[in-house]
Amino acid sequence: MSSVEALIRKQENFEEICFTNFEKIQEIEMMARDLKDHEDFEVIQSRCEEICRRRDALKEANQRRKDILQDAKALQQLLLEMYEITNWMSEKIRVASDDSYKDLTNLLSKTQKHAAFEAEILANHSRVVDFTKQAENLLEEKHFASVEIQEHIQNLENLWEDLMNATNLKKERLRDAYDALQFKHKLDDINYWLEETEVQIESEEYDPNVAALLLEINKIQEMGKEAEEYSQNLRLLSDIAEEFQQRNHFSKDEIISQVKKTTQRYRHIEDTLQKKESKLHESLLLTRLDNDISDEMCWIEENVKICEADHRYNDLMSVQALQKKLQALETEIASREPLILSVMERGQRSNNDASALKVHHLEERFQYLKDAISLRRLRLADALEAQKYYFEATQAEMWMKEKLSQVVGADAERDIYSVQIQVRRGNVSRLNLDLFVKGTEVAFKLRDV
Repeated sequence: MSSVEALIRKQENFEEICFTNFEKIQEIEMMARDLKDHEDFEVIQSRCEEICRRRDALKEANQRRKDILQDAKALQQLLLEMYEITNWMSEKIRVASDDSYKDLTNLLSKTQKHAAFEAEILANHSRVVDFTKQAENLLEEKHFASVEIQEHIQNLENLWEDLMNATNLKKERLRDAYDALQFKHKLDDINYWLEETEVQIESEEYDPNVAALLLEINKIQEMGKEAEEYSQNLRLLSDIAEEFQQRNHFSKDEIISQVKKTTQRYRHIEDTLQKKESKLHESLLLTRLDNDISDEMCWIEENVKICEADHRYNDLMSVQALQKKLQALETEIASREPLILSVMERGQRSNNDASALKVHHLEERFQYLKDAISLRRLRLADALEAQKYYFEATQAEMWMKEKLSQVVGADAERDIYSVQIQVRRGNVSRLNLDLFVKGTEVAFKLRDV
């Protein structure tokens, strides 16, 4: 640009010199017209015309050179403007092409910064438009560097297109980064739940009783419901990851890998929850079985003690009372036996060695109780017969004492009528005695049996 301006100044100086000489030529031309009567006028006129032609040619050459220098200056100004614009656009393309969006921190600030950047780009579009208009004006004026100018126009338009593409791509990448951040937050939420769940399901800290087992089963079932909810979220995230892959998201590989890892962890948790719930149900069944076996064993042992108790059979009524109690116990056993058999059946189905041993012991003790009841029934029957014998013997003894006192203590009657009455009484007593003897003989025979 400076060299062109120097040439323009030199041309202007040259034109000033020419202008001075042109004034002299004009004076010569006037003098030549004044010499029209001179004898050598034709020679003078010819010489003057030659000088004027050369002057006009010099003027035209100066004008052409001046136009060329002005075109060169316009070209240099255009190139200078183009260099400034292209340097500015190249720098903006470099800024727009960075990969800061891959760092998901401070995304809001980065998005706001890019919005300001985009506004700056659009605000400077007028520079490109003005440059294009200037260049097209030069083309319309048939500038000597029209081909070069056309190339510069095309290059600048291509560079502007590259800048807009880079700006829009950066905007899309920032949106992708925001989507990735939202995706990461949702995936982190699932992973956090998985970590908490892993700790909880690995814990075996609960009492082996029915209440604790029911509480633990309820807890596992609640975790299962949560797992189902997170399963739906995970399926949704898997679909989003597939969408990222289809649209060539910049972190698609990392996202797919993270989803696969989380899915594997979830499936492990899901399988573990199912196994633990099954194990807890099995423990609950065994615990209830043990409790039922213990309850039945306590009931059996309590009644065995009753059957084996050494009761004193003092009288007939006490024996009959014991028989009634035994009958009540037999009725209770008959009603309880289906329950005990059900417990035994559950124990046999449990496929547990410890439970099988307990069931076998329960079966033995229950049979022992039934045998003890049978033995006690026989003993009470014997006791009942014995007490009946004792009762009959006592009654006989009392009767004989009464009759003996009547026979021995009777006074001698003085008249025949009284004697006959006493004889009849004696006969009745003898008949009663015979009947009583026969009754006692039967009682003795029953006792001996």
